[in-house]
Amino acid sequence: MPFKLLAAALLILTVVAGCGGGESNVAKGNRDGILHYGNGSEPQGLDPHVVTGVPENKIIRALFEGLAVKNPYTLEPEPGVAERWDISEDGTVVTFHINPQARWSNGDSVTAHDYVWSWERALNPAMGNLYAYMLFPIVNAEAYAKGELEDFTQVGVQARLMSHAMRKITGNIGKSGCTVIFLNQLRQKIGVTYGSPETTTGGNALKFYSSVRLDIRRIQTLKKGTEEFGIRAKVKVAKNKVAPPFRIAEFDIIFGQGISSIGCLVDLAEKHDIIVRKGAWYSYKGENISQGRDNAILYLKENAEVLATVESEVVQKLVESGVMFNRNGAEEAIPASTDSSASAVEDAF
Repeated sequence: MPFKLLAAALLILTVVAGCGGGESNVAKGNRDGILHYGNGSEPQGLDPHVVTGVPENKIIRALFEGLAVKNPYTLEPEPGVAERWDISEDGTVVTFHINPQARWSNGDSVTAHDYVWSWERALNPAMGNLYAYMLFPIVNAEAYAKGELEDFTQVGVQARLMSHAMRKITGNIGKSGCTVIFLNQLRQKIGVTYGSPETTTGGNALKFYSSVRLDIRRIQTLKKGTEEFGIRAKVKVAKNKVAPPFRIAEFDIIFGQGISSIGCLVDLAEKHDIIVRKGAWYSYKGENISQGRDNAILYLKENAEVLATVESEVVQKLVESGVMFNRNGAEEAIPASTDSSASAVEDAF
């Protein structure tokens, strides 16, 4: 009997040891820097303007931070993404000042336009946001949410940072002759039936103050086998105060190098029948030089004399046709009466 009790005790200890073995989530999280959180049921979604459940709310609060956050003990508002805010004397206007160190997970800066876009999306009738009423204290927010007002610019939410900044720096930019480049983002409007739903941040201020606006899109990924080494880009001039607008250019952008000028040269040489392509083969003056466009570019890189000759012939063709060419592949027509020599255009090339 004692032997049986001893054997049973050993068996129980073995089972308990087996159940308790392995690394806990706490230890693993501390080692790998991963927070394990027991959220309960599976979330139905992560769109903050759609979901309404408590499990979803817990995750969304961990992913997104508001302009202000609520102190869990005093329930008073505290700075979130906004480092501070000002309230007008009549109490009708609240101005939030975004923390300049605020970043999205990809490193992009959080801007006031991000919040304006989010509130516009939350109030859009097409979203069916059940919590849209929480924004109704804002001027015209309720009318916009109910479809009585279509112009969101009349809603009392404005991102003034860009317009204020542009007014301040425009004069200094003009005096110094400096070129300022803004890289913008594409956003999607909600509920657009006709036309493109795409829009850009910055409101109308950036569009108004800019001299040149370029719409740059990737149309192809360049690969060698499975390895990506560049992209094929298409650029449309959406606005131009210094030259004719709505021109379109296509060129290769090689990672770590930039725009492929020789690739542009090959395309123009083929266009003007200086380099002839038959199927996959490229030939120059009746002699096959490569199979495939990439090999044609490589051939010209390795043969400087041929490169110089082809470039000179392309420039001559462009001069004869009244077109001047620049490094980026864009073509610009010049008046036929302009006294342009091949050497002058070659310098521009």
